[in-house]
Amino acid sequence: MADFCTQCSFLMFGWDSRDLACITPPKNGYVAFAVCEGCGPIHVDINGTCQTHTHEQHRRMWRRE
Repeated sequence: MADFCTQCSFLMFGWDSRDLACITPPKNGYVAFAVCEGCGPIHVDINGTCQTHTHEQHRRMWRRE
């Protein structure tokens, strides 16, 4: 099954699938290494939010032309 970070999930489906949420310890500032189907290898926080790319970089990755 494909896993998506929060940003890619919103861009792809219009809602947060929370695929990569809660894979880090519940402490502020911790990140985990994960693989998102949209981004590739990234770091995510407790909410599954990508900490490697900016919002604009996500939009460029998913732009359909």
